This record gives sequence, C-alpha cells and structure tokens, in this order.
Amino acid sequence: TLIETIMIHHQRYFPVEAKEQTDPSNRTLLPYFITITNNDRKEAAPHIKQGNERVLRARLADGKFFFFDDSKAKLEDRLPALAKLTYQEGLGSYGDKTDRLSQLATVLTNSEPASSVLTNHEKDNLVRVCELMKLDLVSNLVRELPELQGYVGSWYAKREGEPLEVVQAILSHYAPRTSNDAIPQDRLGQLAAVLDKLDHVVGLFALGKKPTGSSDPYALRRNAQGLIDIVVDGLPELPINITTLIASLLMAFEPLLERPSHADSNGKDKNSKKFDNEATAAEVKDFIMQRLKGKLLDCGYGKEVVEAVLGARDPLANISDVMVRMNTVKHMVSAPGAGDLMRVG
Repeated sequence: TLIETIMIHHQRYFPVEAKEQTDPSNRTLLPYFITITNNDRKEAAPHIKQGNERVLRARLADGKFFFFDDSKAKLEDRLPALAKLTYQEGLGSYGDKTDRLSQLATVLTNSEPASSVLTNHEKDNLVRVCELMKLDLVSNLVRELPELQGYVGSWYAKREGEPLEVVQAILSHYAPRTSNDAIPQDRLGQLAAVLDKLDHVVGLFALGKKPTGSSDPYALRRNAQGLIDIVVDGLPELPINITTLIASLLMAFEPLLERPSHADSNGKDKNSKKFDNEATAAEVKDFIMQRLKGKLLDCGYGKEVVEAVLGARDPLANISDVMVRMNTVKHMVSAPGAGDLMRVG
C-alpha cells in the first residue's frame, strides 16, 4: 500500500500487479510501472523512462526513511504530539478527540442493551482502538502521505503486537472514505467508525457549522450517511443507543464551547452566549434521522411503513429495534386481509 500510494497519489503512475492473484488481500506487486507522456518521439523515450525511474526511486527512498524513522517510537509515545495537533478550532486537539472517543466507547459498552450483546473482549478492544486509532496522524509517514492515515496506524500497531482485531479496526474505521467505498467489514471497525463519525457530526453541529444548501465543507452528510449505513447494514442486531451517545458527546463539548474568549475585569465573557445543548441535540438527531429515513426508503420499504415506524418511540435509541419493527409492519401490510385491520386516514 505504501509503494502504491507513492506511485499513484504522488507520481500519477500506474502500478503493475501479477495477473494471477490467489489471495486478493495479499496482492503481488511487480517491479514495473506505467506512466503517460505527451512526447511521442522515439529518441526521447529512454530519457523519459530514466527520469521517471530516478524520481520514483527518490520518492520510495523517502517513504522507506520515514517508515523506519517512525519505528523509533511506539504509537502511544506520540500522544503528547497528538495533543498539539488541532482537530477543529473550538473543539480542541486530536488528543482531546482521542479522550472523547475512549470515553464514548465506555459509554457504549456499558449502556443497555448493547452491553449484554458485546463480549468483554470486544468491549476492551473497542476502548483500545479508540486510544490508538488517531495516533498515526503525527507520524512522519502520514505527514508526508496523508492518504495513508489508518493504514500506517494499523502497520505500527501490528508491529507492536496489538491484537489482530485492534489492528484491523484501526485501518477500517475510516471507511467508507468516499461515497463509493464500502463500510468496514469487521465489527470492531464498524463500532469505532460509528463513534468517530458521530463525534465529527455532533462537534461541527455544536460549533454551528451545519451544512447549508449544497455546501458541506466538513463532509457532515457523508459522515452521517456512513454512520447510518454501518448501523443498518453492518450492525443490524446490535442495539446502539445513538441518542445517549449524542448526549454524552454534547456534555463533553460543552466546556470547550463555553470557554470565555473576551473576558472583562471580573472574568466574565462580554460576548458570552450559553451553549444550547437541547437545541443542538435536536438538530443532530433530525439530521441523522433524515439519513435513516432515506436509507430505509432506498432499502425498498414503503413510505407509509417508514413513517409509521419512525413516528413511534425514539428510533435513534435502538435502530436494531427499528429494523425489526420495519420488517414486521412490512409483513403485516402485505399479508392477505391486512386492509381489514387498517383504516386509511
């Protein structure tokens, strides 16, 4: 992945792989690359080839240097540097985000009914993933090649002897990275991704940076949609209480958002504006509910069925229960004689 990233993202080269691949997860990269040039003179071809090879050798040497230089420190040793890396102005550093995610993992694993579904091993590993999954952001390799965030963390965690589930989740928690990307395939990575994406959405809404019209500079729609896709498609049997997680995050954000910036002689903020926790929670829930409704409609459920189920209780308190009720109501309304039990209003 490191070699391919350097070739594709930095040099715009096409890597060449072996035609016969017995294991798709362990592809064989051949010592060749393809590039494009607008010079079709035959006498220029050797010089173009030599120049591209020279540039690629230098790039690969840089990547090798950064990788081995990073090896001098463990992931956990990078926590002080992570505390100096700003996550978002007004929301603290990536160190603060790591603390929030670790606390949020504890909230999730201790809340019912999810607590009774997750094993103790999964609970411990989820907290561990949240402690480690952002630390590669301050590694030399990710600073040089930001496209490798997640990959680098998983490589270093594996080298340091972390459990295989933790290693995989560090890599997969960024998924889906694009609108065409798949959700994480491992449950630990799915849980970590839900917490990470929810933290991002809640934090930016708390700052008042919600999307307007077609403008969404912080990719909040993509993050919220990814969260819903993961919960509905990847964790349909796990009762995650998103409402509780939102409330927990807003409590964590509140001290940051109400920090005085222009204090008078008495220490009071001249332009203080109290953070409206309840209003922000309502906005975030409505934003996520729009994605959930769209997801259910895309899954083929009728509009009346979707509105009936989502109109009862708090859907975000247990989406797995929503899916059970969706299928039950869908079956009921499609059964013979169902019209006798319903009245169209």
